[in-house]
Amino acid sequence: MQRVQSIDKGLDILESVASHPRGIGTRALAKELGMNITSTHNMAATLKARGYLRQDASTKQFHLGWQVMVLARNGNLNAELTQAAMPFVHQAAEAIGESVMLAALVDRRIVRVANLASPKALSVQDPEDLSSVAYCTATGKVLLASMASHALDDFLKDIALVKYTPDTIHTLDRIRAELEKVRHQGYATTCDELSEGVSAAAVPVPDPWQHMAAAIGTSAPSLRFDRTARTKALSVLRDAAAGISRIWWTHPTLPKEAKPELK
Repeated sequence: MQRVQSIDKGLDILESVASHPRGIGTRALAKELGMNITSTHNMAATLKARGYLRQDASTKQFHLGWQVMVLARNGNLNAELTQAAMPFVHQAAEAIGESVMLAALVDRRIVRVANLASPKALSVQDPEDLSSVAYCTATGKVLLASMASHALDDFLKDIALVKYTPDTIHTLDRIRAELEKVRHQGYATTCDELSEGVSAAAVPVPDPWQHMAAAIGTSAPSLRFDRTARTKALSVLRDAAAGISRIWWTHPTLPKEAKPELK
């Protein structure tokens, strides 16, 4: 019953924000809905973290977020956005010369959106569903680092933290410390964490309000992925992420209200 009431209140918040095209603040929202300010703030913050609301940095007023707009569109949106991103994935794979993957967080599952295998004889193939191994993959770390704290806690409770190699970071404290490092530096790396002899690097693909829409990464045999190769790969991946972000949020499939003001 409590969960149903929370969902009901969350929908009330969305409907109220939708009725205020110029935005509405937390206090006004709480007063309009007859809720206490703390509960209103917490629910609005959760909806913001999931992309259903956005908050103006200067006025602190809430507006509908891009996720509401996306859900209102047709079912081909994901396929169209994937197709739009592919030129950047191809360019990155060609420049790096290794396997490149675009991954996304979908309903608390981390899945491959696009994957280009290296043409080299010795290459790396990532699993289709990265959810169970996200904590020891570069793209997975980037996406886990984007999660709200409570969502991350729930995610980590639902998977077995297996020590795949001697270098796997598999305890909760160490995983949280690693994800904090990823948030701070803006990229993730792995070396022999999921499979011995395999290294990887990944960067976020941000949405207009700087949440994580996806992550793009590369993986390669560790013997080919030294510091120089990693530095070059991260530079290429950042360029690709910027290109993907721009093409996604100027894509004609997205409604005008969901698009950022690009500089």
